[in-house]
Order: sequence, then C-alpha cells, then structure tokens
Amino acid sequence: MHGGPLPVAQTADLSDSAAIGFSFAYHRRIEQFRLRVSSSLECHVPEGKDDARADERLTLYRLLNMDMADLERECDPENALNMWYLTAAKLHLRAFHLLDDVTTEGYKDRIITLYLTAQRLVELSIDNDTQRTGFCDYCPFFCYQVFTCAAFVILKILMNGYFRSIINVSAGTRILEAAIAALRKISVVNNDLPARIGDVIGFFCALPDTTVVGGVTIGDLRLITASKEKNEYEWSVGRILPALRKK
Repeated sequence: MHGGPLPVAQTADLSDSAAIGFSFAYHRRIEQFRLRVSSSLECHVPEGKDDARADERLTLYRLLNMDMADLERECDPENALNMWYLTAAKLHLRAFHLLDDVTTEGYKDRIITLYLTAQRLVELSIDNDTQRTGFCDYCPFFCYQVFTCAAFVILKILMNGYFRSIINVSAGTRILEAAIAALRKISVVNNDLPARIGDVIGFFCALPDTTVVGGVTIGDLRLITASKEKNEYEWSVGRILPALRKK
C-alpha cells in the first residue's frame, strides 16, 4: 500500500538513519570549527608586549565563542558521543589560552575555564567507557590525542603555584589518577606510548615540588613558541624531561 503508515521496524530504521546522518553532519561541523580555530589563532600568537595582536586575539576568541555557542545549542545532551566531540572542540579552542600574554584582559578566567573543560573531557571519556563498552579500548587515535591533551592541561594548571591556591587540588588529583588509569587501559602492549605517558603524568604528580611542572607565578603557565617558521609549539613540560634525566 502507498500512503499508509510505515511498519514499526521500517520507521525505526529511518529514525536511526536520520540520527546517524545528523551525528555525521554535526561532527563535520565540529571539525570545520576546529580547523577555523587553528587557522585563525595560530597566526595571531602575541610576541612579548604586542598589544595590537593581543587585542586581535581577544576579538577572535569572542567570535569563535559565538560559533561554539551555536554548536552547543544544536547538540543533543542525551547523545554522549556528540557531547564528547563538542567538549573536545571546546578544549581545542581554549587550549590556545596557554599561549596568551598573562596581562591580557580576563586571562585568569580563561585559564580556569580551560582547566574545567579539560576535567570535563576526562570525565566524559570515562563515562563513555563505562556506558559504551570499549570506548577506551577502541577509541580513534584522535580521541586518544585529545584525551592526552586534556590530561596534560590538568597537570600543567594543577601544578602551577598560583592556580593551585584557587582550584580544588584534591578533585584535580583524582581526575589525573583516573586519566592515568584510562591511559593504561588504552595501552595495548607494555611500554607503548599511552603507557609511558601515563607513567610520566604519574611521575610528575608524585614530585614533592609541584612548581617544577607548573611554575610558581601565573606568568609561568604560558607556553612558548618553539619555531615561528614551522609554526610549532612547545609545551614547557616537554622541556622539563631532559633536565630531569640529567639529575
């Protein structure tokens, strides 16, 4: 019959197809947003006291946050994977705050927002692993990269002397311990990269002097540009490893 109601099974299939199509389109929009963030902010890194470039960067943040708000309004909070990808996009945008000059307007608030975003991504990853068997075992490499970024962001800010006096250190430490356990679960063979990264984070967490990783002042948190020609960025934590090996 034509024009009659569809069978229940066929209706369900169409509903599932529509949901899959929406998720695919939504994830594509998120990836386009991430590319826009990178292309916009990588070429506007302030050098020293460059007030004009810093002002341009703040304007870009406002515009990109408006785009993020649009994505957030479209996200179904019941779709766990969509929420994870949205949070990953937020982390991608807010991680650029670590390159900002400390004297720019709202710097402290932006860093705290970044910290909370990184915490949220770790929590969502663990929740997804609990609710969707195999998230940590079979997550795409991109998810592993973002998860590792979130863990190092938490470590960096948690170990900073200035922010350590503001944030909840006990809660942050518990999140890092959960991240280490998740990295070990992602690991497939002994001493592979996820396992080693988990060991590195655990080693830094156990240091008696936390400022070795995060620095003492609010200004110590800022990352430095490693190579303007190649547009590569260097984490301060990456420069600590060789020094520790020499001791």
